Amino acid sequence: MRSDAESKTYGGRLEANLGDLTLGFEAYKRNWDAVNFMMMMGTQFAIPDVDTESFGIYGEYKRNLSDRLRLVAGLRLDTTKTKADSSKANTNLYFAYKNTTSTSKTDTYPSGNVQLFYELQKGTELFVGLGHSVRVPDAQERYFALRRPSMPSPSWDWVGNPELKPSRNTELDLGIKHSTDRALIKATAFYSYVQDYITVHNQSKVNSVPGVMNSQARSYENVDAQFFGGEVDLRLSLTQEFFLFGGTSYVQAKKETKPGPPKNINSSNVAEIPPLKTRLALRYDKGTYFGEVETVLSATQS
Repeated sequence: MRSDAESKTYGGRLEANLGDLTLGFEAYKRNWDAVNFMMMMGTQFAIPDVDTESFGIYGEYKRNLSDRLRLVAGLRLDTTKTKADSSKANTNLYFAYKNTTSTSKTDTYPSGNVQLFYELQKGTELFVGLGHSVRVPDAQERYFALRRPSMPSPSWDWVGNPELKPSRNTELDLGIKHSTDRALIKATAFYSYVQDYITVHNQSKVNSVPGVMNSQARSYENVDAQFFGGEVDLRLSLTQEFFLFGGTSYVQAKKETKPGPPKNINSSNVAEIPPLKTRLALRYDKGTYFGEVETVLSATQS
């Protein structure tokens, strides 16, 4: 088996600062293309020459509301089109597992945030932020298609989901930062609700299609999910040359289940979430050169 993959990205941004207000426009075009050759299966267009075209306008406003209170707020509007080459896309595989033959989709979505920073005393600042952001499914998640031999059994195909919705994340952040001439300590906590989070799952076949011999495929599905956690960071100057760095982070996550065929999403755990993690480092820095000793500790990931 072998795969040849290629990607290209073009884009640009224009931005203007108008006092407390920043306005901007950006656009990009990204192409993913992957061809797979497998013994007994021949050549397949695993990612069928997919273009992602995105256009966005945005604005950000910053203002000091008082001697101690700062406001930062932003709004954004994007439209994104993903389109596969219909002559290369394996729509039979999409129909067998996802009941669709779609090869293009356009998504238009707003996003934004508002943040407040309050100085309790010199060097100590509280902050709170509420934001909403959107992630459009990528070319692999929507249009990947790979048939695999039906023997030896059991065997699995791999197929994207052309009907995937964008993931919409609404998050609340709280934190405190304290700094002196020698030290910086920052602690943050967050809660995040992701509507239509994209998870990998085991999809049962829903339509009989000639040439699609397997009964299941690895695929992608939208589920709602919740994330919460926090982190603490420390930077301390012990002397002019010695510096201590430390940090601890933790994330917990749960997702919606869709048990049984055809989705088979039986676990509420979210995959690939980092466990409790701590980092400690000691650095000797002379400006022109430095040396560092570091240790990273991680809890068991289950």
